Amino acid sequence: MAGEEKGAAHSFRVGCPVDMAYRACAAALASVPNVSIHAADEASHTIIISVRASLWTRGEDIRLVLIPAGEAETLVCIYSETQSKATGKAKNRRNYEDLECAVRWQLSRSPG
Repeated sequence: MAGEEKGAAHSFRVGCPVDMAYRACAAALASVPNVSIHAADEASHTIIISVRASLWTRGEDIRLVLIPAGEAETLVCIYSETQSKATGKAKNRRNYEDLECAVRWQLSRSPG
């Protein structure tokens, strides 16, 4: 599954099983402003969202795919489904970093 990470616009690892990471992602995304969840499939650990454009971020469609990386670790891959121009890369990066921060915060609040 290493090829999954290679095509991702951004990826990060979290120290928990994939089911727990999926629930944390879903909960985190529900609380992030300007984000709407279009589809979520727990069986495939995939979530499709849209980020509305704002002054600080570029609007785009994003697919999150969670991949088990052992019993107690999960790789979260973020794929941009919207083709962006070079001028939007910094704003897209902000979307990815905001999502990662929200997921990590949610996991820090989750009981073991």
